[in-house]
Amino acid sequence: MKAIEALRELDERPARVIWELGPDSGPGSPGSDPLTLEERRRLLPRLTGFGEPLPLLVLAGGHPFPRRDSAALTAAASKLGFPVALAGTVAALVPSEGLEALREAGLDGLAVSLDSPDPAIHERQQGVRGCFDRALRTIEAARALGLPIQIDTCLSRRTLGGLAPLAGLVAALGAARWRLLFPLLPGPPDGDGSMTALECEGALNDLHDLSLTAPFLVEVAEAPQYRRVILERRRGNRRDGRPAGSMASRWPSRLDPLRKVPVGSGRGLLVIDHRGEVHPSPFIRASAGSVRWASPVAIYRTHPLFRALRDPERLRGRCGRCPFRVVCGGSRARAFTVTGDPLAEDPLCLYTPCPDPLEEPAPPLP
Repeated sequence: MKAIEALRELDERPARVIWELGPDSGPGSPGSDPLTLEERRRLLPRLTGFGEPLPLLVLAGGHPFPRRDSAALTAAASKLGFPVALAGTVAALVPSEGLEALREAGLDGLAVSLDSPDPAIHERQQGVRGCFDRALRTIEAARALGLPIQIDTCLSRRTLGGLAPLAGLVAALGAARWRLLFPLLPGPPDGDGSMTALECEGALNDLHDLSLTAPFLVEVAEAPQYRRVILERRRGNRRDGRPAGSMASRWPSRLDPLRKVPVGSGRGLLVIDHRGEVHPSPFIRASAGSVRWASPVAIYRTHPLFRALRDPERLRGRCGRCPFRVVCGGSRARAFTVTGDPLAEDPLCLYTPCPDPLEEPAPPLP
């Protein structure tokens, strides 16, 4: 019952708003240009229209990073009651004085990318030389200031073998949360940039086992089938061909992934880019309107794309027939990336429910 109530709450307000700040810029003209300074200042009070509890506000990216106005935006958002986190770029080293100013402005946490405990693998995947050492120095500076750390990891076949040692590094760095992003495109068995559905299933089971003894919360992005994996493991089932073992799926309440609201594209998640365009996900670049001309609250609550993404009965293919569609629902961003249809089935999920011979392809979402 509590899970259903939590999902209904997501119809009214997102759990997370990502504001993609983009490059520093001065006053500009409206339209397709970045939001002006005055428009950025007016946006934050409008987001309070979601009501309590206010969503987590994630200030993302931009170059240089942090932007000159990051501390001012953090202070303004904190004064309005928003919890605020900062997500940087892999190339950035946030100076200690910059982090101190952000903490004093009310910053609640910092997200830093680490894809592997091996610097060479991490830098190969990110394509930025020296970013491993910069990430560790940023984390060290944040820890010295008492800022909670989230480690963001982009998974691919080249990093799967390092999950256990990377979990050890995340623990050693004192992170509060480890968030793993699964690839948006399935890959062939002989490639190294992505993974197959079987490899995805194995990785989710491995994360389940690692999370049981980890001192931090394990979260996944674009792999909501993790919740299905947890529920099946509690019944002693494992679908990747390896034995389920006897490990009980029990965590301290603060680390239990099933106690967290299942946030996904348009369902608990709202993205505002640096031009003010509203998207349901960082990976579904389909604008649902602009904060220049419409209320972000109204867009989230009433736009047909957002409403469809929150309705499991609108899902198609295997996801539409799946008995786990309410607690999972598949990656809508992956469906959109692969097929152009955000309501299509998730091609990186191994689970196959009973087929429906009467099912016909549905027309694309208008």
